[in-house]
Amino acid sequence: MDAENITFTVTYKGKPHDISRPLDSTVQTLKEHIREITGVEPEYQKLLYKGKLKDEHTLGESNLLPGSKVMLLATSPNQVQKIQELDQNAVSKIPFDRVLPRKVQAYKPVRTSQDDQYTFHRIEVLPQFSQQERARSLLQRLKEDLGVREIMKKYKWSVGALIELSPSERSILGYNRNKGETIAIRLRTDDLEGFRGYDMLLKVLLHELTHMVWSEHDQNFHQLDRKLNKEVVELNWTKSNGKTLSKKKFFDPDDVSYSDANPSTSRVLGGAKSDPSLSQREVMANAAMLRLTAIEKELDEGCGSGGPQK
Repeated sequence: MDAENITFTVTYKGKPHDISRPLDSTVQTLKEHIREITGVEPEYQKLLYKGKLKDEHTLGESNLLPGSKVMLLATSPNQVQKIQELDQNAVSKIPFDRVLPRKVQAYKPVRTSQDDQYTFHRIEVLPQFSQQERARSLLQRLKEDLGVREIMKKYKWSVGALIELSPSERSILGYNRNKGETIAIRLRTDDLEGFRGYDMLLKVLLHELTHMVWSEHDQNFHQLDRKLNKEVVELNWTKSNGKTLSKKKFFDPDDVSYSDANPSTSRVLGGAKSDPSLSQREVMANAAMLRLTAIEKELDEGCGSGGPQK
């Protein structure tokens, strides 16, 4: 009797492909089928579904279900060569007599045994790119962020490695493999000329840490993600004498990192007018919170860990 077929979706570069395969077929044969669709050779494919799918496993052993969302990460030899050429060009633009800025000694708070237990135990950057120290310092900053350290201890999360995601994966901002084995963050901009802003990198990291608990991008996921974002802001502001709003630590409307609302407008999402009794500060803070939903959508779409909200 023929094995039962399963229909699922493989997304590559933002484009979904509906695929039907026997449950007893292997991931390797799936990759060969994907090659016929995308032109990407199996050895350059990485399939993610609640972690990396192993070539020797069957689809049934991989726990694929009807309607599952599989993410394809792929880098062709041509892409690798192009990125290396771009990187070499970027290096060649740096003058030999360039004066490097003096390294500022960062504040190092007292560490506890829990800081060493509930943390990111290894940091890795891409060896084929320039500015490796800059990339490493960003990952180190994320690891040592006071708010991140506190939530890692609070939820008792231990992550094997925090690594740099290849910028060739332009549709992916980050992923969490096997709920804490590895978390990858895309640090560099698409043109490879610089790095993404720290605030956005922090949001991506918190999004991927949320996958320590929830796999799918559902209501439970977003509730925890919002809670983590709020806790990190509060914890960091507590350490830096942050301003308060309605007796609570909150987004600072004067901080362009969190709010770039137009002070002249008093309209909110959907076109409705805001409450005239609210102060300008409260209007701007509400607008900042509303914009988070757009950021959440961007993070969901750029995540290689979980499926969309159902």
